[in-house]
Amino acid sequence: MAFYHKAHRTVLRITGEGALQFLHDILTADCLSVPAGGMRQSCLLSPQGRILAEMVLYPKGPDDVYLDIDESQAEDTLKKLRLYRLRRPLTLSREEDLHVIACLDEVPAMADIAFVKDARHEAMGYLALISQSQLAALSFAPYEAYLARRLSLALPEGPLELTPNRALMLEAGLDLIKAVDFKKGCYIGQEVTARTHYRGLVKKRLLPITAPHLAAEMPVICAGKTIGTVHHAAPYNGQMIGLATLKLAAVHEILDGTASCEAEGAPAEIALPDWMPPLPKPDDKTAD
Repeated sequence: MAFYHKAHRTVLRITGEGALQFLHDILTADCLSVPAGGMRQSCLLSPQGRILAEMVLYPKGPDDVYLDIDESQAEDTLKKLRLYRLRRPLTLSREEDLHVIACLDEVPAMADIAFVKDARHEAMGYLALISQSQLAALSFAPYEAYLARRLSLALPEGPLELTPNRALMLEAGLDLIKAVDFKKGCYIGQEVTARTHYRGLVKKRLLPITAPHLAAEMPVICAGKTIGTVHHAAPYNGQMIGLATLKLAAVHEILDGTASCEAEGAPAEIALPDWMPPLPKPDDKTAD
């Protein structure tokens, strides 16, 4: 069994009457359906439907919610949440003593740590929010192993993979893991997100690729043309795996075997995870 410290994530807390409802009104996910002791990934969008910040919710009840978020986005997100709070009697704070850890295996019964099943995928194991003293009592494995697992499953997190003010929910595949809900009603950026969904306007997709060498901002080439860019990468089975935003038209040609792609002059492969449904074609129109 190995524990992984998500040291680049920090913890925010929202308390007060209607804390969960407040988040439900402004974030993309159906926050109210997350049970106490559960988790769900969600995003705060711009009015234009672009992702400003990705976060994971941990409701303790309707009036007490923890969030884990990339450390680099914590302060800006707190400012935006306070702006949207208006006159609601809510307290928003940064929990400096709390840390996010993960375990990809079955976790032991530990009386002082409440592990939460990662609802995004069975293979992502468990998450927990722990104190500084609890952190000091644990031993941690290299984080790259956890990162490689997450990238291989096409589960994006943070600004490296979800470029602020550019990334779209459906291009990132976040609709497939309940990070966005199309029936809950209005939230910030809802109109653009819903229109993209119902009109089938997705032309790019964030997907895992493998190659001998990958790094952030590396272009992916197909037939001499750039079809996308790598956002984040990690060592994986003797090579590298990364998440890259790729043009769907080229992706279908590569998957059909009529084209190939490369990264830094070496062959690259698109590594679709088993759980992912068939990718839409750029000219598909969603029936509903």
